[in-house]
Amino acid sequence: MDDEIRKNPAASLRNAVNAWNRSVDHIPEWPQTRLKGAAPKARTIKLPLATFPASFAADLACFKETTGRTDFLAEPGTRPLAPASIATYARLLERFAGAVVRSGVPAEDIPDIAALLSDKMLEVGLRWLYARSGTALTPGLKQTILALQQVGRRHLGRAEQPVLDKYVKRLPRKQQGMTEKNRARLRPMLAPQMRARIAKLPEALMKRAGTQTSHKACLLREQAIALEILLYCPIRRRNLRSIDLDRHLQRPGDGRAYLVLPQDEVKNRKMLEFELPKRIVAMIERHLALRSPRLCPAGTTYLFPKRDGSGPMADGQLAASLKKCLRRELGLDVNLHLFRHFAAHLLLEACPGHYEAARRLLGHSRLTSTLNAYTGVETTSARPPLPRARMRILSGSCSNDPDRSHSVPC
Repeated sequence: MDDEIRKNPAASLRNAVNAWNRSVDHIPEWPQTRLKGAAPKARTIKLPLATFPASFAADLACFKETTGRTDFLAEPGTRPLAPASIATYARLLERFAGAVVRSGVPAEDIPDIAALLSDKMLEVGLRWLYARSGTALTPGLKQTILALQQVGRRHLGRAEQPVLDKYVKRLPRKQQGMTEKNRARLRPMLAPQMRARIAKLPEALMKRAGTQTSHKACLLREQAIALEILLYCPIRRRNLRSIDLDRHLQRPGDGRAYLVLPQDEVKNRKMLEFELPKRIVAMIERHLALRSPRLCPAGTTYLFPKRDGSGPMADGQLAASLKKCLRRELGLDVNLHLFRHFAAHLLLEACPGHYEAARRLLGHSRLTSTLNAYTGVETTSARPPLPRARMRILSGSCSNDPDRSHSVPC
């Protein structure tokens, strides 16, 4: 409907019906009429690995191992995949195998990845997914096609893949720069009054939490630290949530502290290094002294951990927490990646034309990536930038390149 305000009305209906029926079971005073007719949950596509021959699981494990390994004898330009990319490819392979089986192909006919990526299986599986999406090219289907092509090249050594190459050529070209949706979300952040509120928010959250040890206070300190790090060194959200205090926070013993992200943990394989100001280090130390056992067990080394301390937060959990915080405190509807755009805009408005400085701040491999995204930014606004104390690049230090240069002319 044109006036629909729910993104997923079927899920809302299902949740409401389930909540009503739980009330019938647990609240004696509740009307004892059970509701029916809730929309069933969509059937998942992925099947358990045990559904397929054992050789398929073995080949999948081989793919995970070999694609993450550096191979001196590999073709020039072939680099090992990052762990996150390997996990994504493996998930899409399992999902596509499930799609092929759900289309009517016996699971026994898929003994390995080579069989899964045969022309016959590709046509059957992709057509099934396309029909399931309502004959629409969804982002998920596009991602699947591209991932299967890469797996064929890397794992099977197929330079030419007629079926996949045909479909890849039909895909729309990747958009250069920011999407209009992100631009619309970024504009409120760039308003002068909002910039000041964003800059002051981490300190305000820390002050509100004080030295309390309640769960709410610990969450406020956690959100404050995440926001302050994003304002000072706009790293990608996966690197943010995975910060390990023992591995990534380095202290040479002279009073300084560095956030160091090794190249094999960064999306484009470029090491990132940021010297942290004393205020951020003090915020972290206060939080670590007060967060256990409310947020995690004592001795947990992750800055943003799972609540059992077994690892970093699940992908999206920290992002959801900060998104909720920014909506509650500032009325902003933003995602964490917007802080990278936010930082680039502030830098280029303060230092027009300094795209190389922006590239180094964001850790882009190529200057063209920065130019495609931000060319002309400095002409869109003449507003004053965020206070210099909040932006490392505006205070004249940047060490994201291998030469570890600590000055960026501005």
